[in-house]
Amino acid sequence: MKNSFSKKVIIPPTPPLAKGGWGDLIKKQIKKTRRYFVYLAVRLLVLSIWYLPFKAKSSIGAFGGWVCYLILRKDRKRAEENIKFVFGNKFSEKEIKDTAKISFINLGRNGIEALHIPKINLSNLKNYVSVEGLEHLDEALKKGKGAIVITGHIGNWEFFPASISLMGYPTAVISRRYSNQWIDEILKNLRVFHGTKVIVREKGYENHMMKEVLEALRNNEILGLLIDQYTRRGFLCVDFFGKPATTPTGTAVFAMKTGASVLPGCVIRRDKDNFLIKFYPPEEVVITGDREKDIYTNTLNFTKAIERMITEYPSQWAWMHDRWKLKEKQKLKIKSQNEVRSETVGADLASAHLNPHPASSNKRATSHESRNPKLPLVEIYSKPHCSLCEEAKKILLKVKETLHFELKEIDISSDNSVLEKYKEQIPIIFINGKKAFKFHVDEEELKKKLIRG
Repeated sequence: MKNSFSKKVIIPPTPPLAKGGWGDLIKKQIKKTRRYFVYLAVRLLVLSIWYLPFKAKSSIGAFGGWVCYLILRKDRKRAEENIKFVFGNKFSEKEIKDTAKISFINLGRNGIEALHIPKINLSNLKNYVSVEGLEHLDEALKKGKGAIVITGHIGNWEFFPASISLMGYPTAVISRRYSNQWIDEILKNLRVFHGTKVIVREKGYENHMMKEVLEALRNNEILGLLIDQYTRRGFLCVDFFGKPATTPTGTAVFAMKTGASVLPGCVIRRDKDNFLIKFYPPEEVVITGDREKDIYTNTLNFTKAIERMITEYPSQWAWMHDRWKLKEKQKLKIKSQNEVRSETVGADLASAHLNPHPASSNKRATSHESRNPKLPLVEIYSKPHCSLCEEAKKILLKVKETLHFELKEIDISSDNSVLEKYKEQIPIIFINGKKAFKFHVDEEELKKKLIRG
């Protein structure tokens, strides 16, 4: 590998180390020494298999992944729990275990196969990858505003930018520094080998990163983003397979600022030595003028696109990742956001019970001084001892955990005119004054209606 390629990596200055006593200096030196020995081991592995054919590298990686599946009990258990959480009764216990095992094996393959990237060129590229949906990318680039390709840790994601760059598409990716500086250098050299530009994400240098991203999109380049893993900075908590997960907002911010199209894409393993690069039609980028709401809506939409790819190719995702973990600060942030939302919701519910009589039977009270006009207003007409009403409210409250909206419950038994009008229709749900559901609430359809506003 040629170190000269590292000049294509856009790296902000390294922040100075904080000063500490001798104890801190010794600990840092021990950690640095340990990391260097890890690097030497990795370097030895690289040298020992560098000249092996691709199939041999892939087989070695598969064996390593299988060994990790056997010995990493905690990660194996997490992978199986995550699969069971997402697919529930759709997968048998055997299917859950098999999916987890294949996920580990694929991850092992990916790591060793990446070492083969410098040996791929235009003449042999077709032996490794085929492409589907390239017309979606070409159409997006015709706008001249660049294209953002969102993907996850599905298939062999490292082949994505390398292959697209080889095909003649100027490509940039955002990457964080790896904790081991020597291994980080190996990864960077692999990623830039075929011309991919690497923009390093660094705490304290977000403006620097934004400048490079905007420049790439203005130059009509492709920006590749992995958006499917836990993050500590620049995130919102959005629904991911029915549970809140910290999700980076960068895609939404970049797309809204530049007008670039956002396309889901992935590199799917079809067999041991062949991949399918797949581009999907672009996602809608919602811009209503309410920046905060738009970032949330778009981030949720893009996350749903990742969900669809994982559902389509379940064994190819990295299930061992702790996707839904939340640290204390993040829990407090979510709690704070929920409290802000619940203040208005609580005022609406109280108003509904204290003054349940609408102005007239033909005009429902859909606006209150206390409600936040930026959030969708959901009204449910119900009455006591109504089992369908209780089921509908459970779904509304479940969705409200991940989507912002205001909720108002109206007891039709408190007003004869309202009772006469809706007694045969409850529960009936209105969103921003428009009838949305009657009798039953479809959870996925509710989410779509809330997103559309």
